[in-house]
Amino acid sequence: MALPMNSGAEAVETAIKASRRWAYRSKKIEPNKAEIIVADGNFHGRTTTIISFSSDANSKDDFGPTHLGLFQWSLVHLKLLRRQY
Repeated sequence: MALPMNSGAEAVETAIKASRRWAYRSKKIEPNKAEIIVADGNFHGRTTTIISFSSDANSKDDFGPTHLGLFQWSLVHLKLLRRQY
């Protein structure tokens, strides 16, 4: 399946939606309980959802509250992440 996008931020937003839908439908995650884990130090754009998982505090100033269910994880601790999930 292909979805034409206009921007990288739009592609990231669509990936978040697709991931959540997959979690609810395929993995039977409880409604509104899906979590998205992102790499610490990321930058994907300036939409309100995307700045919610940014580790740059300046990009969040005066734009809160941020979205729930988005968590940062350091790639240094990737082995711990794999064990947790």
